Parts: sequence; structure tokens; C-alpha cells
Amino acid sequence: MKLFALAALFEPFLYFIFESYGLLNAAPVVSSAVIATIPLFTPIAAFFLLKERLTPWNIAGFIISFFGVIFMLLNKNLELTVSAKGVIFLFSAVMVAVAYSISLRKLTLLYKPLTITFVQNVIGMIYFIPMVFIMEKVTPSNIMSFNHYIIPLLSLGVFASSISYTLWAFAFSKLGAAKANIYSNLIPVFTAIFSCIIIGENLNIQKILGILLVIGGLILSQLKFRNHDNKQN
Repeated sequence: MKLFALAALFEPFLYFIFESYGLLNAAPVVSSAVIATIPLFTPIAAFFLLKERLTPWNIAGFIISFFGVIFMLLNKNLELTVSAKGVIFLFSAVMVAVAYSISLRKLTLLYKPLTITFVQNVIGMIYFIPMVFIMEKVTPSNIMSFNHYIIPLLSLGVFASSISYTLWAFAFSKLGAAKANIYSNLIPVFTAIFSCIIIGENLNIQKILGILLVIGGLILSQLKFRNHDNKQN
């Protein structure tokens, strides 16, 4: 239960708070690019805490993806396209996501993915309830106004907080922390696509090139992971 409580503190509690406030100060595509740096930090933590091995090719893939993310964050004058406040919140989300990855890896050795998702969301709800009433000044009267946002809320609750976390826990149980988190690099790719379709966000050449670098680093890392695993087998 201590490990569950710690994991739920990282995600969904702290992670969603930091990510949400980061999104207030940055566009979805830029925010997702920062979130995509999670795989750059997770292998380091996994190496020291979980003894997961890394190869030079793995690191090369991480570096390529990292430059892809940076390319999306900077304009042609090498200036940040997002406020410093937004970057701080988003990188705080990255740090707690790395901590969650380590906790999740240990939980997947003991429990099934659906059990992990259920317990961590229940504990996360306990964390959230008092904070919502304290920080957001929520009252029974304005809770009823949530009906205007029922579809986004259901999307976040069903897809982002339930289905996604269950699949994520299953991936961690099969791949390990470092390998599974590589797929976080695909977040800005899909965010860019859906941002164009749903909210009409502009997708320029620079963002497209950044996305291609991210995918390139992902493919390189995963191919080498497989080769390394085959040698071990």
C-alpha cells in the first residue's frame, strides 16, 4: 500500500496538476514535446534504481529524439516558443513521471495492470478531492456547470486516466521502464495531428521536422533494443 500511495502521488496527482498548469502557458504540441522528454530521463533512473541495461545505440536514439523535441520548442532565433513558467511546470511533470515509472515497474512485478490502475486512481481521487475544494474554490453550485464540459471530462477520465494507464502498466510489465517510456516520444506526434484536426492549431515545417526526428530516434532505439534482447536470448 505504501508503494501504491507513492505511485498515485506521482501519477495521477502531481503529474496532472503540473501538466495542466503547464498547458495554461503553452500550446498542446509544445507541451507534448516537453512531456516526450520522459524517456530521456527514465533510463538513467532505471539504470541506477532498477539495474536495467543501456547500450550506446539506445543512448543515440534518445539524443536524436531529444533534439527533435528541442527543435519543436525553439523558433528560428533560438528563442523559446513557450513561457518559462510553462516550461517549469511541464518539466516538473516530467520529473514526477520518471519517479512514477520506477514505482510502476515495481508494482507490475506484483499486480496485474487493471488492478494497478484501479487502486492508483482511487488513491489519486482521495488526494485530489481536498485540493480541488481548497485551490479551485469549487462549490456545489458551480459543480453543476461541468455539464458543458462533459465530453472532454469523459475523454480524460475514460481514455487518459483508465484505458491509457491500464495499457501503460501492461507495457511496463512486458518491456520494462526504459523500453516502454520510449513510446512517450510519440505523444507530440499524435498531439500535433489531433491539435490540427480538433482545435485547428498550425503545424509548420519546423514542427513537422521535429516530429520526424522524434520518430527517427524512437525507431533507432527500439530496433537496437530488439537486437540486444535477441543476443541475450
